[in-house]
Amino acid sequence: MKNIKKITSPQNPLVKETATLLKKRKGGEFLVEGINLLESALRPGTKAKIVKLFYTEKFEAREEEICATFIATARDRGAEVFELSNEAIERISDTGSPQGIVAVVTLKQESLFSINPEAGPVVVVDGIQDPGNLGTIIRTADASGASGVVLIDGITCDPFNPKVLRASVGSVFNFPVINESMELAIAGFKSLGCRVVVSAPEGKTMYYEADYSTPVAIVLGNEARGVSREFLDIADSTVTVPLYGGAESLNVASAAAVILFESARQRVSGSL
Repeated sequence: MKNIKKITSPQNPLVKETATLLKKRKGGEFLVEGINLLESALRPGTKAKIVKLFYTEKFEAREEEICATFIATARDRGAEVFELSNEAIERISDTGSPQGIVAVVTLKQESLFSINPEAGPVVVVDGIQDPGNLGTIIRTADASGASGVVLIDGITCDPFNPKVLRASVGSVFNFPVINESMELAIAGFKSLGCRVVVSAPEGKTMYYEADYSTPVAIVLGNEARGVSREFLDIADSTVTVPLYGGAESLNVASAAAVILFESARQRVSGSL
């Protein structure tokens, strides 16, 4: 490739600066790694913007056509492109066996009022900390036709954590995922005319008996402590997923899938 700067040292200032994004986003930038996620980030119409693209000579040799497409697309969209040594790319990789392709990405920011709850439920993530659970919930919300996911800011896992990105399988690039404070989220749901349905083990209604056909915010709580008191206090209903075997509880991402696809079934069939 012509006019591409090569960086060999893991101590290069750009490599060191980029590596800090593994722990914390800066200026809205975060890291995306691997072929599948980058294909999602580079799709036409995506919310993602590639700022920098890094690849290795080994990756280019192994995936020549894919690498050329990534480079051309990234450059067309104004990204800087760099070839890194294997040692350098390992420093900006979150995986044990890097594929050899990493990008610095930003996303177009959206607000709660960019969501249309008439199109599907708003999924509220209240303090979920496990990145695998969060990524799976985002993917499930997207797949089930939800209108968006609202993360309660300050108490919920970062949606651009590398593990969240992998578990979401790219849904974060094309599906509304919004950070919002508890107070503004509650005020926003009222303004949007959403009923609030809280998922809780002690819920008073079976999940399949609840009505999801009108605008609704479905609240999912922290893996250990459950849903915050603020949401319980304003809930129009609380729902539970019954357990028939010997398990003491259901994973929050699994409970989300059960409830969200019941919501989808009601919208498709037009009935409870």
